[in-house]
Amino acid sequence: FQKNCSILRDEIGRLRSAIRHNRLYEMSPEAEPINLFFASTFHIATGLAYPEYCAYFLPTESDQITVPLKMALDNSAHGGLDVRFVPLENQDDEEEAQLFVGDPTELLGKSWTYRVHIGKLQGLGFLTKRAYVQYSIFGEVFTTDTIEHDEETMGQGSRPKSVIDFEYTYVHHVPRVSKPFLEWLKLPMEFHVYTSPWVEGAGEVISSDDPKIQKRIVGKVVNKEAAAAYEKRQQEAAASRRNGGRDSKRSKDKKGSDDKEKASKYKKECKRLQKKNRDLEAKLAALQKELTSSPAGGGKKRSAIEEAQSTDRSLNHAAPVAKRPEAEQAALLQQWKQKPFVFKLAHTAFAGIAVRAADASSAAKMIADAGNFEPLPNRTGK
Repeated sequence: FQKNCSILRDEIGRLRSAIRHNRLYEMSPEAEPINLFFASTFHIATGLAYPEYCAYFLPTESDQITVPLKMALDNSAHGGLDVRFVPLENQDDEEEAQLFVGDPTELLGKSWTYRVHIGKLQGLGFLTKRAYVQYSIFGEVFTTDTIEHDEETMGQGSRPKSVIDFEYTYVHHVPRVSKPFLEWLKLPMEFHVYTSPWVEGAGEVISSDDPKIQKRIVGKVVNKEAAAAYEKRQQEAAASRRNGGRDSKRSKDKKGSDDKEKASKYKKECKRLQKKNRDLEAKLAALQKELTSSPAGGGKKRSAIEEAQSTDRSLNHAAPVAKRPEAEQAALLQQWKQKPFVFKLAHTAFAGIAVRAADASSAAKMIADAGNFEPLPNRTGK
């Protein structure tokens, strides 16, 4: 507290200097008084539960779940915290165990397992920015997760919920029950609630141009022009915040309208494509029917196809290769290199047709293939 007071005194000195010298100074958000004194979390209330029934392996009765809270400041009653004890046979069990014992001493030397549930916190009388609960089991301290109101997630300027649900569970296991542990179960069990209050307007910028700040620090408005400009900016910001909700609603309505229009266009396009698909299927069926039901037409089509296939075989499926002797190949190739000659196709489909070799490599292949090419050394033309 003393440290924060010292920080605040330094900030007031900087504001006073800025006002007197007619210059702008704005406090950092961390030094803003509400953040400075209320950002820390402190013990606000305590609730007492009486777990003696846990020595009999009984669960918490429905009318005992809400533990009344008393404020740490004046011990006044405010609100409640939901706490529930569930007996378990094994640590990994989900279901409540039915293990009632008539005498707690029967537990001596045996294991004790309970799952503690901490749920809703409500009725404190103020909104909280963050909160957590702390308790102890036989001297060991346990703490729930901290529940924090996040304006970035919930929206700028949003208010925290009045009810906080910790949704906390923890399985406590004692391997061997002792007499001290049974004595401990007879004592009241404390659940300490720690919070940081939420204050509306926390973190707002404190500026040396603010006329209210000038009056409070130096007793009068020093720079009226800067003060007027500051108030205008504040009014515009307030108007923007007020309109923010309406603008957001209009934006959502417009988005919904755009989505509906897109959906309508999509449905129309789907119908158009479906109709086009049906038309194409009908045309295909008609062509297939014409092909199968018209022998003459079908015969002509098949004849043309067979003729094309025959030509392809003639062009691309030559007779098996018959090799010429290597000595003869070398002599003919040497002669071709000196004076390129033509070759006559010996294949029956194109017998008698003369062809030229494009280069020495092609000539070598054609000379070697005695089954399909006949060299004509004395003929150099077509």
